[in-house]
Amino acid sequence: MLSEESKKFFIKQHGMVWLVVLLIVQIIVTLCHGYYSHYMIDENEDEYQSYIEKYGGPLTRQKSDEIEAEYNRLLHQDSKKVKNSRERKAFQVIYHQYTYEKGLDAGFIYDYRGWQTLLYIDNTPYLLVISIILIVTMIYSVEYDSDMYTMLLTGKKSRYGCGTSKILLSVSISIFLGATFQFIKAEYLAVTVGLPYTLAPLDTLEVFNGTIWNMSLARTAVSAFFIRILGCMLMASCTALVIVLVKNRILTIVLCTLSRLIIDIVCGRSDIVYFLPLGLIKGCGYFYPSRYESVIEEDGLKTRCVFHAIERNQFITLITSYIIALVIISFASYCLFSKTRRLRMIAFLVVPFVLSGCGAISDTSVKGKIVIPYGEENHMSTVINGSKCDISIDFDNNTLIKTENDGSTERVLNNAFPYENSIDLVFVNGSKCYYLMENDEDSGIYIRCMDLMTNKDSYIYSDMKNNSEDFYNLLTSYRDEDSVEDSFATVSKVDWFFVADGRVIYMKDNCIRGINLKTSRQQVVADDVEDGDVTYENGVLKCDGRNFALHI
Repeated sequence: MLSEESKKFFIKQHGMVWLVVLLIVQIIVTLCHGYYSHYMIDENEDEYQSYIEKYGGPLTRQKSDEIEAEYNRLLHQDSKKVKNSRERKAFQVIYHQYTYEKGLDAGFIYDYRGWQTLLYIDNTPYLLVISIILIVTMIYSVEYDSDMYTMLLTGKKSRYGCGTSKILLSVSISIFLGATFQFIKAEYLAVTVGLPYTLAPLDTLEVFNGTIWNMSLARTAVSAFFIRILGCMLMASCTALVIVLVKNRILTIVLCTLSRLIIDIVCGRSDIVYFLPLGLIKGCGYFYPSRYESVIEEDGLKTRCVFHAIERNQFITLITSYIIALVIISFASYCLFSKTRRLRMIAFLVVPFVLSGCGAISDTSVKGKIVIPYGEENHMSTVINGSKCDISIDFDNNTLIKTENDGSTERVLNNAFPYENSIDLVFVNGSKCYYLMENDEDSGIYIRCMDLMTNKDSYIYSDMKNNSEDFYNLLTSYRDEDSVEDSFATVSKVDWFFVADGRVIYMKDNCIRGINLKTSRQQVVADDVEDGDVTYENGVLKCDGRNFALHI
């Protein structure tokens, strides 16, 4: 039956012509969209490529010295000359990449445009979505349009064989479309700007700074490839299920297209979409780090998290759930098409399951009880790989020190944060080491997290004022001056803090405050609180002999 079904689609329904047309359209769309780039590179392409040829590859000590020497040379040259101006602009991009890469364990200098386009641009591929919907509806609708469906049900072989053949053909063509569309894009990028250094770590792309995934660029691309393939298969099976239920080609196309369009409009730019089936088509978002943006509010400039990174356990749960859903939905569409009444209710059970996705698991969740003894806010103990160690603040060097049981010490941080901020408090939860920074000219707080297992330093929250600066003083630099009142204001310090269950809880000026990390909403939990031991368990905070339920 599969061969007959294939002949019917490819020959009688002109399916081969449709596929060729769709591939041609995809090539045109890829050429029109182009690739991600920077205007300083576009305006000075030759100079940029010359620097890439000179400094490209793993970042070594020799290359670092050469880049610093080139920086000093350009800094003291006459910027009015056209050639020098073009060199400066091109070198700014190189130097920006260099300052980021030298802070990594294995830094690379390379033309990042191809990889950033392939792995970071997450626009919904509507052409792929529409192509799958059209092809699946063509495969299923011919029997409904020609009134052959009733005749198929009279024979046992035609009833069951036709249903199996249709779902297999739909999924197979969706795999072909997904793979071919991705191959066209990758080949275009490889030819135009290149995809160099495939074994370079993922975090050598600055947009992936702070990602929890320790993978190479090539491995990430392959992983995203199979995620998109799974998304294509799931979309094909869902479309098949819809057309079997409504038995109308036009209505199926409208329903499937509108549902995906609405989902993309409502939550396409947030992390929510990656907990829905549409996120599989996007692919690379599962490897993104958390994203933040600055917004102006009544009390100043604030930083909010607009995308929460998806944890490994969330990713595994989602992929497993969607594989199970793919099998169930495919089987449900087969049963409905073949009129197997015993299993027809599966369709009405799996659709809400697939649309609901899986609930997010907070990356700041805790197990057990948190206890912060009074007077011990500057150091905490934890267990890493079965060995107990102590994390403390080195106030003289403004960094964190890890002390092992045998007395050996190790510097945890390398001052990657702004130097005007001083580390005042530390909180450790398992392998997560959170540290809070303050300065005397700002009443806000700045919290980061160092993963003691992977040495990844990531941003958590900040309500400090932001500074603006150009490309390393090669052009001009400026800084907003604080008002006289702010400069001479006495800024009080935070007494203690901890991070748990997606919230930051801290005490300042005898007032306990809570911050929701997803919404950045801040709320006063309690006033007039005295110093003492702090305990937190199951959403209940105990301090000063009182219990406070947190509803932030």
